[in-house]
Amino acid sequence: LIKGWQKKLPKQPEELWGWLAKQKPATVHGLLAVCAAMTVDMVQANGAAAKPAAAELARSLKLDMAEHWQATAENYFTRVPKKRLLEELGDNLKPNTRTQVATMKRDLAAKTIVAELKGKRWIPDVLKVG
Repeated sequence: LIKGWQKKLPKQPEELWGWLAKQKPATVHGLLAVCAAMTVDMVQANGAAAKPAAAELARSLKLDMAEHWQATAENYFTRVPKKRLLEELGDNLKPNTRTQVATMKRDLAAKTIVAELKGKRWIPDVLKVG
């Protein structure tokens, strides 16, 4: 995405404003969205400090990450320690499933969690910024 914008933008900095003035509003909005996204970092160590800015941005954009991302065994549940998962999942798991998951090996626990959460639009806390 960023490389695509780098190709579109003028090579000379002094040409940027003239180029922007000629663009359609949708193009300018797209560029501004990329610039804003690059300033909000919820993944690095400063995530806690950035959370208020990220939350405000998410509210302004009416962003619901559950519409754009779904936790799977491969992209989340096998990568997070089971103890952390059980804390984060809270009441989203039935009590008997929760007990079973606590004793399962990681891969089976992840598959069980995915099955239990199917259709619930669950996302991890780090993506709940709005």
